[in-house]
Amino acid sequence: MAIETVLPSGRFARIERATGAHLLQAMRAPEIKQDISFTLITLICKIDDKAITYQDLLDMDLRDALKLQQLASNLLSSPMQAP
Repeated sequence: MAIETVLPSGRFARIERATGAHLLQAMRAPEIKQDISFTLITLICKIDDKAITYQDLLDMDLRDALKLQQLASNLLSSPMQAP
């Protein structure tokens, strides 16, 4: 399940379903000392159909960054559905 939205800046964002592999990759990233959630966002999110980097997220308008963090958190905390 992916989440698609228009950010406050007008840019289009798509957050893909995260996997355990994404979590392990985020935990191994050098940026982990800063914030695992931001690192994870860079692994599962695209802005205007382009991958973003950790630095892109840091340089992003705060309203956009907070929206991405909220959406990723909602995606990660949503209950799993039985098949």
